[in-house]
Amino acid sequence: MSIVRFWEDNRGQATEIAIALSIVMASDYRLRLFLSQDIGMATSETLLPDQLQQGMDALMRLSLSRLLSRDNFIEYTESIIQGRMDIANWQNFKQIQKNNFHTSTSWIRGYEQILRIAADLYDVLFLNENQSLMGGGDSILEKDGAQKDDMVIAVVPQRISALDHFFEMVQSKPTLYHPSILLLIPNYDEKQYLTITNIKRRYTTTLRIEGLPYTRSFTDACNTYQVKSYMERLIHASARRNGEQAFLRALRTICSFILKMIDREGEFIKERGA
Repeated sequence: MSIVRFWEDNRGQATEIAIALSIVMASDYRLRLFLSQDIGMATSETLLPDQLQQGMDALMRLSLSRLLSRDNFIEYTESIIQGRMDIANWQNFKQIQKNNFHTSTSWIRGYEQILRIAADLYDVLFLNENQSLMGGGDSILEKDGAQKDDMVIAVVPQRISALDHFFEMVQSKPTLYHPSILLLIPNYDEKQYLTITNIKRRYTTTLRIEGLPYTRSFTDACNTYQVKSYMERLIHASARRNGEQAFLRALRTICSFILKMIDREGEFIKERGA
């Protein structure tokens, strides 16, 4: 499976980043991408107006009823980019978690079936879900929480307290699969003291680190639930403001690196102008 999992320390920024990255990747490359998110985690939940009869909850119900198949899977997803990108959100995971359904053997098997079918239908899976889906806490960063071939994007703000916590966690876990982790810093300010160079020096790390620069127009799109339309305009615009140009360039650099990390580099045709 070509799976990219997102991790963050409950700040909600991974949701917007996952959406932006997935739209750019599906627009720039001729591939099929599947995005699953726990919409209770952040503000971009209205990227889709209503998935009560669709999404991961519906897929799980079908799986538990032994009715889910490759033939009906896509009926319960929402197309974001026709033929390129589909999304299926969790609507009620908090309730599932409250009742501990996600720890049952049948639930785990159902979730695994969903991923198997998705991997058969799509080239790349982006999973930005409640960490409890992967066993709770920080396990998504470990081999026990994600498969060895999975890639993990850790979204950590440009603050010493957050970075201290992240690197303490990384350095304290011998089971951590370091080569699969990308540290992504949202709202990155290259004029701050904590530049990427200084972060590497301070924490003596060999992890790949990328900064996604702050862009006011993207933040406005997140706050007004217009991420999809904003990203489409940004990608196809004939002229962009300086901040937007740097933002899109960073997203494309990260997308290219993702394909390299999941061993799919050069496999997909790149669209002209991407």
